[in-house]
Amino acid sequence: MTTEQGSARHPGGHGWRHHILAIAFFAVWTLVATFPRLLHLADHVDNWGDPLLNTWALAWNVHQALRDPLHLYDANIFYPHRSALAFSESLVGISVFAAPVLLVSGSPVLTYNLMLLAAFFASGFTTYLLAERMTGSRGSGLVAGMVFAFGFHRIGDISHIQTMTAQWIPLVLLCVDHYWGAPGETGRTRYLALAAAAFVLQMLSSFYLGLFLVPLLFLQFIWLAATRPGRLGWRLGRHLLVAAAAVGLVLWPFVSPYLTLRASLGLERSLEDATGAAAVPLNYLVAPQASLLYGQSALARLLSTEQTLFPGVACLALAAAGLRRGRDRQRIFAALIAVTGFVLSLGPGLRLTPGGPVLVPLPYYVLHQFVPGFGAIRLVGRLGLVTMLGLGLLGSFGTAALTSRLSSWTARGVSVGLALLVGFEYLSTPLPSRAIERPDQVPPVYHWLAARPDHSPLIELPTIEDRWFGKAEELERQGRYQYFSTFHWRTTPSGYSGFYPQSFWTLLRLMRDFPTPEALGWLRCADVRQVVLHGDAYGPERWAVVHGRAASYPELVPVATFGATEVYSLSSPEPGTLPAPRLALVPSADGGTVALLAWPNGGVPLAVPPEPLTVTFRWATPSGIAAETRSVGSPSCLATGWSVVPVRAPAEVPAAARVEVAATASGWRAASEPSPAAATDGVALLSWWLGTPETHVSGAALLQTTWQLPPHSGDAWSLASTIRNDYGRAVVQRLEPLFPEFLPRRERAPAGPNPTFHAIGLPPGTPPGRYRWCAQLLGPSGAAVPYRATESTPLAEQCLGQFRIASALAALPESPRLVLLDGLFAPGLHLRGALAAEESTATRVVLYWQAIQPVTEEYVVFVHLVDARGNLVAQHDDVPVEGGYPTSLWEPGELVADPHTLPRPEAGSAGLRLRIGLYTRPSLARVGVRMGEQWSDAVEVPLSGLRKVP
Repeated sequence: MTTEQGSARHPGGHGWRHHILAIAFFAVWTLVATFPRLLHLADHVDNWGDPLLNTWALAWNVHQALRDPLHLYDANIFYPHRSALAFSESLVGISVFAAPVLLVSGSPVLTYNLMLLAAFFASGFTTYLLAERMTGSRGSGLVAGMVFAFGFHRIGDISHIQTMTAQWIPLVLLCVDHYWGAPGETGRTRYLALAAAAFVLQMLSSFYLGLFLVPLLFLQFIWLAATRPGRLGWRLGRHLLVAAAAVGLVLWPFVSPYLTLRASLGLERSLEDATGAAAVPLNYLVAPQASLLYGQSALARLLSTEQTLFPGVACLALAAAGLRRGRDRQRIFAALIAVTGFVLSLGPGLRLTPGGPVLVPLPYYVLHQFVPGFGAIRLVGRLGLVTMLGLGLLGSFGTAALTSRLSSWTARGVSVGLALLVGFEYLSTPLPSRAIERPDQVPPVYHWLAARPDHSPLIELPTIEDRWFGKAEELERQGRYQYFSTFHWRTTPSGYSGFYPQSFWTLLRLMRDFPTPEALGWLRCADVRQVVLHGDAYGPERWAVVHGRAASYPELVPVATFGATEVYSLSSPEPGTLPAPRLALVPSADGGTVALLAWPNGGVPLAVPPEPLTVTFRWATPSGIAAETRSVGSPSCLATGWSVVPVRAPAEVPAAARVEVAATASGWRAASEPSPAAATDGVALLSWWLGTPETHVSGAALLQTTWQLPPHSGDAWSLASTIRNDYGRAVVQRLEPLFPEFLPRRERAPAGPNPTFHAIGLPPGTPPGRYRWCAQLLGPSGAAVPYRATESTPLAEQCLGQFRIASALAALPESPRLVLLDGLFAPGLHLRGALAAEESTATRVVLYWQAIQPVTEEYVVFVHLVDARGNLVAQHDDVPVEGGYPTSLWEPGELVADPHTLPRPEAGSAGLRLRIGLYTRPSLARVGVRMGEQWSDAVEVPLSGLRKVP
């Protein structure tokens, strides 16, 4: 972009002394603009969210490059997913420069902060070089560097180092211009190679910014071809093809993991995502709240956003001067850059306010739909940095115009003054920051994990618990976990990133109520062998519940304690065999069909030998029956709950098709049942199936449903499930998405029969007995939606079926207060023991019963407390297990713990004893009991033998 003005003013070249002064200028201003970061390089970041994610990514790249570079993208998060690094920006281009710093310092945070400061400095300096070449005026480039490197658009986005590393954009444009203007073949080749290398580094530092370069380069080539057509020809085409091929070969190993995830998991942003995260014209009036001049402005308060795109008064004034008074036509190119960035930053359609309607379609729509890579961009408003680049270049033209008649030294002084004026307007210090532990301050649990010989996967809890990531503190807590993993590098199914695998949503839902049978079952099947519970992150009341429940699960064994943090080991799944699944068809959003192979498991997790399954689709055609067979792998573990494998049907398969699946090794075959007929109108529950007519405490109740929902109603439906006992009392409640996480949301079609799968774990302490699964449907608004399950009137909640919870077979508890008894009641009920415990206002007695044969009658247990004279002091009569487990449900051999609560007797009572027996209703006839050789109507035991007497 050599100009007549530039040639006249710089006949002798650029002058490296002048560049050294510019380097010093930007280095000093970087420290001023980011103060007091210099004082906390090793122990502060902007927040515990994205900065710690990027700190982790830099550390992972250096760690893995030295250990196993061929598996660079197989990061330690989202286990067992491969290429987990590709769920966000890989930052490989930044890691190249970060590696020496990290290897010398050993501090990931120090490395991150130094790379961030270097990005500010380098962005300013490379923009200065580009502006100087375009204007041909020494000193004026300082203004462009200040606008591009230190503008409000950078301050608002400072927590994302990938978008701070924008220095390669102006460098690519500079090298391309040198290539176009170089007189010799050698020089041109050198500049083209530099441009290609800078493009690669920009792509590897931030795919966002690398993609932003694509329309800029297109615009630059159009401009150069129009203004200097002499370079056009076959040689240019050959050079560009060779450069493009070289760039493609270098980038391919780093891009292919993203393409693989995109194809397998559909990791793309929708057009609605791009529209929602695009800028609106008002964003160009917004400054960050940390701004010294504008932080208290109305827009800064009303529009709390990262997209703070206000260019500043000084920048706009200089840009206007450059556009109007500049004599070089290159200013038109700078203006085109600004206009291009502005229009593209507004996204696929013009909106006047965030969340407002789209008024006019815009060119970004074409990029999103037809240019590879743009479909993954969410924060389209970041294209505002291209606007700032163009305005900064125009500001340089304005500076050159204002100083054109001044002497050389005066012009440079004025240029420096104008650059400082621009910089002072952008000052936003001190920026908010948050302390983070240095390597020597890391909590001891992480050093303990690093020293363990077992490097199996682990999970840290609590994790992110808000379904839509609405709580910043939960995101930041997960970011802190991820940062601490750089000190042990253990794998985990959890993580913090830009995209998330489908299994992650299941993890979040299950871990909210940890520990439960489904949560433990899922973790055991995910090969997680250690659980780290951070008690101080739960809060006192909730931690008491979590800690108490953890002691009730024998598969959770405490192994270490570090203050409020406890580490548990988790046992492996039990070995089992692969049973036949249930089969269901679900319509997808693209008009196709997906077959769901669902394995129910209400008990402990089972490790099953994986084997190939043959899935056959059969459907009717005008010419007969068509069939197509596909192969799919079976699960290697059946977690507590449902294990679902989706299989996409051929395009022509209708929703009424028949699905058959066969397992050669296991020797079973299964087939789908006909889809239930749709109701005539409204919301309807077409069918349901209770997968566990009988289960045990610490197991899970399973339910499959098929729903008819209104068309075009979205997919944000939820099911509120309640397990109720025979008396209607709620025992367990659960709210979960109606549509399962194993099928991507964008692939679900609400219209048509929609099969869903649900599981509710039964925590320890759930009384045995008869229970009903009652369901309430919640619409997209969160309100209850009446639905029809039969021909009856639609109800808000309906109880779908009954199942039985049995006591697990177990031995009598080991307790010094347990009194062994030998009372055999006539129906075949054996009272084997009893114990009592004093509470503040009552005495709690637990009886241990065992049926030695099936019992058909339902008996009432009475527990009477009598004094030495036989007078009744207190009593409690009830159906066993607090009315929830009648004797007719007892299985022979199972041990039933039956609690009873009696009012505490008055102080001084002596000779108290318990009389325990059975009677029938309504006759109140007592059942005889044999104690040794004696028969009676009750078992008597002294209370002093059951409890500690004060």
